[in-house]
Amino acid sequence: NQFIYRPDHDRPLIYRSADGHQIQPQLMYTDAGSIPRLFWSAPELGPWDFGPGYIIHDWLFDQHHCRIGDWQQYDLQRAAEILAEAMKTQMQQAPKPEPVIVYAVYEAVRSPIAERLWDKPGCNQPAALSAPAIAPQPAPVVIRTIDFK
Repeated sequence: NQFIYRPDHDRPLIYRSADGHQIQPQLMYTDAGSIPRLFWSAPELGPWDFGPGYIIHDWLFDQHHCRIGDWQQYDLQRAAEILAEAMKTQMQQAPKPEPVIVYAVYEAVRSPIAERLWDKPGCNQPAALSAPAIAPQPAPVVIRTIDFK
């Protein structure tokens, strides 16, 4: 369940953490949120529900494993804090923010399992680091929308 995250050169994903660090993910493999499939149907626990935050977090792992950029500035704890910050930032726009979700994910990404993944040696990057982005396809035409509320 790995996908290639390919940054948009015109509108890159950039996150500025509370302490002022700027994080800009580059081409990498991601699985979005490593949420066990059992929980995907729960509100806000799908692997893409906080996609930008999960991509930022995966980039910090990738930087650490591949020793890219300012990788020395981040450890597992700081990566977990940044994910929680990013999720909270995204959640502030939700009609009913659920801080319990942020806390649960925060605890999961700093768990012993996460620590083993952080400490696991190896760098796994997409082979074609300089490959051009796939041309975007035109958006489908929406004939009618249905409000399920």
